[in-house]
Amino acid sequence: MTKELRRLSIVMLAMFLALPADRPAVPGAIVPADSVAPAPAGITASLRDLADPGAHVLNPQTWGSWFEYALPQLEVAVDSRIEMFKPQVWDTYETIVSGQDGWERRMAAWGVTHVVVDADQTAFRDRLVSAGWEVAYEDDDGALLIPRS
Repeated sequence: MTKELRRLSIVMLAMFLALPADRPAVPGAIVPADSVAPAPAGITASLRDLADPGAHVLNPQTWGSWFEYALPQLEVAVDSRIEMFKPQVWDTYETIVSGQDGWERRMAAWGVTHVVVDADQTAFRDRLVSAGWEVAYEDDDGALLIPRS
């Protein structure tokens, strides 16, 4: 083993040993809570429990990549790779979230089965409830809505 490789190995081992062993995990995913602080733990756990594999989730863009990582069996609408989505996707997303004419039709065309709203999206949440969706889970981060049975 070369001297440089030995030094690198020692540094890597020291870094690993410096990690706290008792870091709490995020419910719904086995990752340390402090590594994903903005992730909505309660909503993630509820999605894991309530959504079947392949379910289509309409989600806040800021949480899309988290949901893809924590719940890869689900299909999310958008994620943090903004440039990867065509402008039509963002137009449809904005139409749905803002409640413009045809929002329900566009949501149905996307096959949305679950909707996640962040705590700031109260108007969207209330509009969904008025349109027949029910709140399946809610906390300080936001809510998970599903169609009323």
